[in-house]
Formats: sequence, C-alpha cells, structure tokens
Amino acid sequence: MEKLNKILIVAKKEIKELTVNKRSVIISLVLAGWFDFIYAQNLARAGISLDLALYILGLTMAAFLSFILSAQIFMREKFDKTIIDLFCTPLSLQEILLGKVIGVFVFTYGFSLLSVLVILATGYFQGGIFQPPSFPLLFHIFLNIPMFIIFAVSLNGLIQLVLGIKENRIAYFITYVIVFGAMFLVTRFVDETYKISWPFILVSFIVICFLALVIFLIIKTVSKEKIITTID
Repeated sequence: MEKLNKILIVAKKEIKELTVNKRSVIISLVLAGWFDFIYAQNLARAGISLDLALYILGLTMAAFLSFILSAQIFMREKFDKTIIDLFCTPLSLQEILLGKVIGVFVFTYGFSLLSVLVILATGYFQGGIFQPPSFPLLFHIFLNIPMFIIFAVSLNGLIQLVLGIKENRIAYFITYVIVFGAMFLVTRFVDETYKISWPFILVSFIVICFLALVIFLIIKTVSKEKIITTID
C-alpha cells in the first residue's frame, strides 16, 4: 500500500500539471479536433467503415498525445531542475516511471475517448441512425488503447531517461514511422467490408501487451544512479 501511495503521488502531480498547463490542453484539443475532422470526412466521402475509423483514430490519438505529453513533462522537469530532486528521493526508477505513466495515461485516454465519442456522433448525424461499435471494437477501445498508451509512454520515458532527457527527435521520428506504418498496413488484414474482427483485435492485444512487457523488463535493468549522471 505504501508503494502504491508513492506511485499515486507522482501520478497526481503529473495530472495536475498537465491539466493546468494551457499548452497541454490546447495541443490535445487541436489534435483531437483535427483527427476527428479527417476521419469524419473519410466516413462521408471515402466510405471507410466506422469500425476501421475508430480503430485507427484511437491509436492515432493515443500515439501522438502519449509521445508529445510524456516528452513535455520530462523536458519541463529537466529545465525546472526537479528531475534530479525526484531521483534523489527513496522512490525507485520503476515507481517514478509508473507514476508518470499513470498521469499521462489519464490525460491521454480521456482525449482518446472524447475523439471516439465525436466520431460516433458524426456517424449518427451523417447516417441518421446510431451505429454502436462492435464488440471487438469495444474491446479495442477499453483494453487495446489503454495498453498501447502504457507502452507508448513507457517507451518514450525510457528513451528520455537513458539519453539524458534531450530533444531526441530522431528517436521520435523512428517511433512515429513504426507506429503509423503499422496502422497504415492494418487495412491489409481486415476483410473487404472493413469490419474489425475478433482475431485481429486479439492479435493486436497480444502484440501490444508483449511490447509493454519488453519495455517493463528493460526498465527493470536500468540503474537510477546511472541515469542521473547522463542528465546534463
């Protein structure tokens, strides 16, 4: 329980700072509005199914906000000189990262769900009939996307810490290419009606969980003391 309380203290700190930070809120709203507009147009003109739109939109929002917001909190703490103070506390590296992951997760997942609701509303107004997400899509929304956010924030946090919290734009670019390249290829694995099936969703879940587990195991091998020496 004491360990959980320590993690929640870090998480609450991140949630509070992201919430009161106008830049974080504006970026999140702009991204949500932009992606909602794009997918709403695709629903109307390109004939993309609601299932496919929700699948890609959820991961797109999660990817962008996870990387942008997690990078922002690490860079802010570096410039404010608070990251070293945090590392000098009795908290372990795993507890610090988990607290930050939870904090960014709450903020990111909230805006991802908001985007999903906007697309559902758009589909209703365009078609005149409310089309609820399929059960595989509900699984994706409430399990795949949260796990993906946890993976993305953990990955970015690990990159930031190991490389000394610098502007690691090349690393971000490579990550973006991998993530969005994978989402682009998803259309090759859905049927011709563009419906998302259970096998596809379950395979996605297994892959995301595996990636999250790999990052968790890597984090366990990283030394907090060694990271402190890399932060300039």
